[in-house]
Amino acid sequence: MQNFRALVLGVLSWLLPVITLIGLIFAVSLGFSGLEPLWQTKAATASLLGGCVGLVLLINAAYQQGDEERDVHIVMKWAARIACFLVLVFAALAAYSLWLRIAQYGLTPERVMAAVGVIVAVLFGIGYPVAAVLPGRWLARIETVNVAMAFVKVALFLAVLTPLADPLRLSADSQAARVASGAVAPDRFDWKVLRFKTGTYGQTALARLAK
Repeated sequence: MQNFRALVLGVLSWLLPVITLIGLIFAVSLGFSGLEPLWQTKAATASLLGGCVGLVLLINAAYQQGDEERDVHIVMKWAARIACFLVLVFAALAAYSLWLRIAQYGLTPERVMAAVGVIVAVLFGIGYPVAAVLPGRWLARIETVNVAMAFVKVALFLAVLTPLADPLRLSADSQAARVASGAVAPDRFDWKVLRFKTGTYGQTALARLAK
C-alpha cells in the first residue's frame, strides 16, 4: 500500500511542472486576449476553481514531507513555487467572475456554494504564495496553511448548514431585494427562482412582495 501511495504521489508530482507550464501560458495569454474569451465559456468560475483544486493537489503531491527526507529536483521546487502564485491568480479571477455574475443576476443557491469555494480558493491563494517566498525550508509553511484551512473549511461548511449562511435564505433575500429595489423589472424577473429554488424562504419572500 505504501509503495502504491509513493507511486501515485510520484506521478502526480511530475505532472506539476507540466500543469504549471500550461497554467502559466494560460495566465499570460489572458494579458493579451483579455478576459472576454474566458467569460464566453459560460463556466469561468467553475473552471478556475477546478484549476485551483488541481494545483493545490499537485503542489501537495510534490511537497509530501518536504525536502529533508528526500531530494527534490530543482525543477519541481520552482514549479511548485510558481504554481503557488497561479493559485492566487486563478482564485482572484474566479472571485471576479462570480462577483460579476452575482452583481448582474443576484444570488442563487449554486452561487452561494460557489462563493464558499471562492473563499477557500482565495485563502489558499494568499497562504501558498506567502509560503513560497518566506525564507527557510522549501514550502515548509504550507503545512501550517493546510492545517489552518482545514478549520476554515469546517467553519464554512457548518455555516451553510445554519440560517447564518443558508444558501436558500441568502438567495431568497438577494432575489427579493433585486425586485424591491427596482434593480430588475418585475416582468423581466425570473420568479421561478423564488418559487421553486429557494424553499420556504422564497415562498415567504413572494408573499411579502405580493403585499
